[in-house]
Amino acid sequence: MTKSEYQELEKFRSEVADSFREHRDLLRNSYRDLDLRMTSVEERFDRLEAD
Repeated sequence: MTKSEYQELEKFRSEVADSFREHRDLLRNSYRDLDLRMTSVEERFDRLEAD
């Protein structure tokens, strides 16, 4: 493998790692938001049951 091929491969690996982190963070945020919404619904349901 030549030096330029190695550099190109390292650049590609770096781009893939960055993309993976971005997508992982998007998924985490989406699920966190969903969890907060469900918690709110559950709390509202519990209050209605208590009445």
